[in-house]
Amino acid sequence: MSKIRNKRISLLLAIVFALTLVLPMGSAFAADYMKVTKAVKENVPEDQATDLGWFKITIENEDAVDGWIYLDVQLPDGVEFTDEETSRSDNDQVDTSTLGTDDYTYTFNFTGSNQVTVEDSAADDIEVEVTAKYVDTYGNLIDKFEGSVLVGTKGDAEVSVTADDPKSVTMGEGKAIAEITLEENFAGALEQGSVVVFTLPDGFKWDDPVNDGTSDDWVDAGTYGLDGDLYRNDDNDVTVAGNTISFADYDDEDLILVVTNASSPLADKLTINAKITVYPDADEGDVTVEVVDDSPSGIDSNIDDTELTVAIYGESDVTVTADEDTGDEYIYLATEDNTLWDITLETSGSFTDGDDLILELPKGVEFMESMGGATFSGFTNKGLFNSNRSLWLQINSPSDPDEITISGLEVGVKPDAEVGDLVVELSGDVCEGSVVASEIKSRVTVSAEKANVVVGLEQLAGDITLVETEEDALSDNDVIYLSLPSGVSFASAPTVYVNDEEVEDAADIEPSGYDEEDGVCEINVGDLKSNKVDTIVITDIKYNIDSRFADGEEVVVSIGGEAIADDLNQLDGATGAQFEDEADDAVVEVVNAVVGAANKARVSFTVGDEGVYVQNGRTLVQVNLLCDELGLVKTWDSATQTAYFVQAGKVVAFPIGEKAVYISGIKVPVDQGAEIINGSTCVPVRYIQMAFGGDLSWDGDTQTATFVFNK
Repeated sequence: MSKIRNKRISLLLAIVFALTLVLPMGSAFAADYMKVTKAVKENVPEDQATDLGWFKITIENEDAVDGWIYLDVQLPDGVEFTDEETSRSDNDQVDTSTLGTDDYTYTFNFTGSNQVTVEDSAADDIEVEVTAKYVDTYGNLIDKFEGSVLVGTKGDAEVSVTADDPKSVTMGEGKAIAEITLEENFAGALEQGSVVVFTLPDGFKWDDPVNDGTSDDWVDAGTYGLDGDLYRNDDNDVTVAGNTISFADYDDEDLILVVTNASSPLADKLTINAKITVYPDADEGDVTVEVVDDSPSGIDSNIDDTELTVAIYGESDVTVTADEDTGDEYIYLATEDNTLWDITLETSGSFTDGDDLILELPKGVEFMESMGGATFSGFTNKGLFNSNRSLWLQINSPSDPDEITISGLEVGVKPDAEVGDLVVELSGDVCEGSVVASEIKSRVTVSAEKANVVVGLEQLAGDITLVETEEDALSDNDVIYLSLPSGVSFASAPTVYVNDEEVEDAADIEPSGYDEEDGVCEINVGDLKSNKVDTIVITDIKYNIDSRFADGEEVVVSIGGEAIADDLNQLDGATGAQFEDEADDAVVEVVNAVVGAANKARVSFTVGDEGVYVQNGRTLVQVNLLCDELGLVKTWDSATQTAYFVQAGKVVAFPIGEKAVYISGIKVPVDQGAEIINGSTCVPVRYIQMAFGGDLSWDGDTQTATFVFNK
């Protein structure tokens, strides 16, 4: 039994302890059996009822014996129990079976009826004198603690007012400014009924504040109860904490915060997310808000007058990014219903309702028609235009005024789209710029050997090789169509190899719906590997070529798009479908034959290929490669370091290192002679053509020299 009288408390505790092992608690104070720990209440206010921290007396289970604890607490000078008549008794007997393996702990709290009032004269550190005696049932003193325990520190009430980084704003309504934060140093510092006024400069006005508790509410209440409402001079009077506040006393540039609830039990903070109107006559530059305490008599916000820069009036910056972890990792040519990466727009200011944003896709890519009626958060969808390549959106009440994300944009990619980054162009009121929102790939890369053929039957063309761009770009038994130009047809079904293994009966030159003379071949790719990039080789390709093909004309093979069953072109070819016209287009084209007269050879040399180089603007070709392609006879004189070429009795000599060519013994000066490159003799193609005749052309785009040579 104990009594609390003013500064002193005596507490007698009757305890029965169990004798089982537990781990000891950490402590700043310790005797042999008893441990004393504490918690400190910081920033304790003066001259009002307040809590302090607490202290605990703990006896470890392994040391416990039956007995009693006598407790005496003495408050320091300048600190009084708020309720001097408060009394408390506690006679706590703990049954051994109930105690179990736990320690015995008694906590003394300076809360509730034990609150105190701290006077100005009190020391900054509030230490209580504690005497605790541990006595067994025979009256023997087992342990004793005497000492000072720090349970509180004094502090002056302060409330800081800060603003986040200022936002860029432009002329108009609904411009979001930087978030403003009011933060206490201890509970109750921002008193209930406090009035804080935020004043804008000329040319600016606060929009109508929202106080409805929804997500649009301008005030975010604190964690420990601190809350308030915002008003302007056109609002009705309110009464808080017994004081009536008239807003008619304020101007259009004033925003008034009234604190409706103080914090407890811990220090708290609240934030203000406000919007303003910027008039045409506003001065450009920093927008500075004056913050003033205008609380009624007897109430203090504990805020010092201050100024905050909450915005910058002028053009705002908009950053556009796309998240490649969303949408499709990449998009194949000739496919539809593909999802772009999420596009996010962030502004240093705030987005304004009614501002327009145009998204434009590159040539060969269209928005799916369903996008014309799709819903995008923070926007009104105004529809598609520009043959479905452009989407018109309009800002409409975004949930975050400075960041908007556009998700779920679906597109179709035509066969003629450019492979590589899919770049979306942005324009309109919101911003001007571009962003990569996916990558366009072909399912396969295609190459071919270019054979020389003539008009006639059973002409052997070059092999065609298809290599997947990604594992599983093609699936087992995918069907690919090859089609030839008018005047060329397949003489027989070619042979197909997948990863060097022949696929039996893979080619059909009379697929369903086509005749043999249509020049269409259906290829079934057979079984593919799922853990590797597959290679498909189409060989033994023979053509029947009629006289409509002129000398030098190339046989262009169109791959994909000949039927709905084609698996390179997967666009919907149904009547009325969005990509009906493109569903029959080839995905890729390749040349594997060049038609010429029987007595002519046609060959191309591309710079960068093995044995083909450029020196001083001339294309040099390795001698062995040149003679193999043109059918020339070559000899080499090691003594004179001279390469000789012979055809039809004409001899042409190229001495190494000499800028000259000798045609049937006559020296002809040239700007680039023969050279040894990478250990091989190379000669300029131009001077072979000059010596032996024929036609030579140059394609600067592909860096290719094409030589039509009389055999």
